[in-house]
Amino acid sequence: MEDNLKIILNEIENLANLNRFEEAFAKLDNLIKHNKKNPLFLNIRGVIRLRTNEFDLAITDFNKAIKIQPIYSEAHSNLGVAFRQVNKIDLAINSFKKSIALDETNIDALLNLGVTFFSLSWFFEAISIFEKVIKIQKENISSYLYLGASYLSLNKVEEALKFFLEGLKFNNKTPELFIGVGNCYKYLRKKEKAIEAYLNAFKLDKNNIQILYSLSDLNYSFSEEQILFLQNLANHENHHQYEYINFALFNFFNSRKDYDTAFFYLKKANDYLKNKVFYNHNASIEFPNKVKNIFNFIQKHDFNSEKVDKKLIFIIGMPRSGTSLLEQVLSSNNEIYAAGELKFIPSEMSSLFFKQTSAKQILKKLNEIKKNYLEIISNLTSKSIIVDKMPTNYFYIGFISRMFPNSKIIHINREPIATCFSNYKIFFESEQMQFTCDLEFIKDNYRIYEDLIKFWKTKGINNLLHIKYEDLTENPKKYFNLIFDFLEIDFNESFLNLENSSRAVTTASSNQVGNKIYKGSSEDWLHYKKHLFLLIKEFT
Repeated sequence: MEDNLKIILNEIENLANLNRFEEAFAKLDNLIKHNKKNPLFLNIRGVIRLRTNEFDLAITDFNKAIKIQPIYSEAHSNLGVAFRQVNKIDLAINSFKKSIALDETNIDALLNLGVTFFSLSWFFEAISIFEKVIKIQKENISSYLYLGASYLSLNKVEEALKFFLEGLKFNNKTPELFIGVGNCYKYLRKKEKAIEAYLNAFKLDKNNIQILYSLSDLNYSFSEEQILFLQNLANHENHHQYEYINFALFNFFNSRKDYDTAFFYLKKANDYLKNKVFYNHNASIEFPNKVKNIFNFIQKHDFNSEKVDKKLIFIIGMPRSGTSLLEQVLSSNNEIYAAGELKFIPSEMSSLFFKQTSAKQILKKLNEIKKNYLEIISNLTSKSIIVDKMPTNYFYIGFISRMFPNSKIIHINREPIATCFSNYKIFFESEQMQFTCDLEFIKDNYRIYEDLIKFWKTKGINNLLHIKYEDLTENPKKYFNLIFDFLEIDFNESFLNLENSSRAVTTASSNQVGNKIYKGSSEDWLHYKKHLFLLIKEFT
């Protein structure tokens, strides 16, 4: 009887693998009908329903299996997968946790819980889970990939590199691990090691054009054959990595100073992205008014603005305006921890403006944000001075000042055309940066940014300093002295020797900030002057 059952289950598996789902379901229905107290067949039917995207029916099957056998760890794990597919994340997490409580070695449940945490940007929780996995299954490559990615997301590049390299010890045929290593070395400004890692990745996956894009970002010297290969691919807009192809070609021809050809490919890349991504430009234009209205609404209400024991420094401004340069100099002081671009405040704050709520509820939410933010940074470092350089926190200057009254906020402003073009020429994968695929969108976002800065200037925010990027680069000693005085931190001229810094930079500026402070970067756009009439007309 047991052998017959194995044969039937193998038949069902083969039918499902051949996408002959109706026949597989018919055999399972018959098994369930004649084995009403056996949860196994319900669980299997639920798994196949996941494959046919019948998620509600899958949930029903898994629940029935669990009702028959409440300690069925695998069914709880599968139920979590089904809940995640219908975006019931809390229920999914609870199901994974129940599965693990029943069987601490259930690798699928652990991996699913870790991936769920990672997708929610709960990186500390994800790290904890994936570390458990590799204790049970030392060669689990997925866990090394997620551990590396989690630490990178926390701006902890050395830790990320350790896990990518550890994974390669067990499997050196995984291109994603080499890509992770390459990214880490790039952020650590170890260019040759980064190139070596990317080339190893490309040997394993020659269809992954994203690797060639990463190489182009390091000014790698492509052969003429490789350039012709990319140019041929650029003629096929249906290629699934079309944006990477054209950005790679832009980087190549830009490095050759063939600016017209470079812009041709840059425009192709951004036009493609504009059609590919969903960017709600009208919502972006309306959002600042929501911010102003909410702040004006709560401004007259008392807020629990007790001081915190850590000194928080927020660097804000338009993206590509010099925030990375400023952070790099500040973090040359060993007492300062550079946290990178923390997404928590914009993520939590943005949801606040789309709910009709009372002042009391808003203030309660702000207190929650404050509490959770402090918990995050305390997990990142034991240092008492922390820099958060999320540029788009300029939307929330007033709220940040209310939540953290003893913080320091530095607004850095750069020449508008230079800023706008610098955004246009960089491939940002973040949803927050989807506006950068169109010069009109960028121009409007710059005006929104200017308008918000004017608004905050009227609100009597005492812990806010305005600085110009061009002043920093033209006379760094004078203006960094001014900044450190504002921060009430001692300044040392050695902080300006960025070429000697070993600190990682994980933003789009990673290739620039490791060099000496460069005076002429706000004039680089002049090479593309004839293509930027829209920006020139708007800002001159």
